[in-house]
Amino acid sequence: MYPEGKVQNEQPPWMFFMMSLTGAEKEELSFESDRMRFIGRTRSLAAPLSVVNDGPMSGTGGSVLDPVAAIKYRITLKPRQTATFEIVIGITETQDTCQHLIDKYDDMYLKNRAFELSWTHSQVLLRQINASEAEAQLFNSMASHILYANAIHRAEANIIAGNRKGQSGLWGYSISGDLPIVLVRVQDSDNTTLVRQLIKAHSYWRMKGLVVDLIIWNDDFGTYRQLLHDQIMGFVTAIGGATVDQPGGIFIRQGDQLSTEDRILFQTVARLIFYDNAGSLQEQMTRQKPVKALPPALKITGHNTFESDVQVSLPDNLVFNNGTGGFTADGKEYFILTRRGQTSPAPWVNIIANAEFGTMISESGSGYTWAENAHSYRLSPWKNDPVSDKTGKLFISGTTSAANTGRPRHYHQIAVNPI
Repeated sequence: MYPEGKVQNEQPPWMFFMMSLTGAEKEELSFESDRMRFIGRTRSLAAPLSVVNDGPMSGTGGSVLDPVAAIKYRITLKPRQTATFEIVIGITETQDTCQHLIDKYDDMYLKNRAFELSWTHSQVLLRQINASEAEAQLFNSMASHILYANAIHRAEANIIAGNRKGQSGLWGYSISGDLPIVLVRVQDSDNTTLVRQLIKAHSYWRMKGLVVDLIIWNDDFGTYRQLLHDQIMGFVTAIGGATVDQPGGIFIRQGDQLSTEDRILFQTVARLIFYDNAGSLQEQMTRQKPVKALPPALKITGHNTFESDVQVSLPDNLVFNNGTGGFTADGKEYFILTRRGQTSPAPWVNIIANAEFGTMISESGSGYTWAENAHSYRLSPWKNDPVSDKTGKLFISGTTSAANTGRPRHYHQIAVNPI
């Protein structure tokens, strides 16, 4: 919790999003900041309402619940005519600085100058750590796996499941556990190219603002173990800038000094794991784990009962009937009748749950199910998207005879009382 004065004096950041056009005339300009208006309810990014509609966007501004940054231009191109769109996105500390940058980068020559300076700075940075452009591209790819953990480059599931220690288990090795961890295991002093590249990557990430703990396991149990340790320290010193045994630095640890539990812990928390005998850094990053074979495809038998001439309507005597739905007279059930293009006036969900099990149903039939905990133990996926309302379940819409089911399947019949 922030102190009372901290909240009052806190300076929120400002973001700007601009798009400029050269080579053609703007015939129509509009923008949108409300995601609901941009995509359209029950639609998706495959065909957003603002793109499908021929007219301008709404021009909604100010505070919105679900924001989006969208700008729409209408232009007419003649044969062989070329137009260039340039998009600039930025974030600053104050509104005045934000407006200054908008005015600055609206100038085509200043935009080109910014790209030239960025390229020059990038080349200087790469020379500083003696890295190539190809290595920089590889380091950027690795950074995405550090920010968003990918099971392909982490430890095997059985190793992670066998971990019995928490973050405090790292403290005895001077590692806080607050930062992402990259682990490399080295066994042979002749296979040090991988270590050298990872030390370069660590320096590159640090210069780009990504702070990472790089842990190097020295698994050489022979007489040349100290030689390998000295080689690694030489690489760290040669590149420069990296700290040893400090947060965001490089940690060199002897493998024979780690207990079995700690070895499992290190592998569990690492976002990326590399081995000096498993190929080059590029090969290990592009290598895919074998995919488990899927079960045979489900064969559905039976007759198609979806086609029917029965006209479905809401039951009579519903309480608070709004044309889309209403409560039964006893108040224990709620009926909703939906068709293609017809949903409830606003996004709506109903939760039916007890302490052990639960499910959620929306007005479009979407929903998901969980056991014990709605966040940690989901039995089916849930997107929590009031706009597109994507479901992780199969919902069959059709009509059956009242003699078979008692009610047409077009209905969503929902119990109001928890089970």
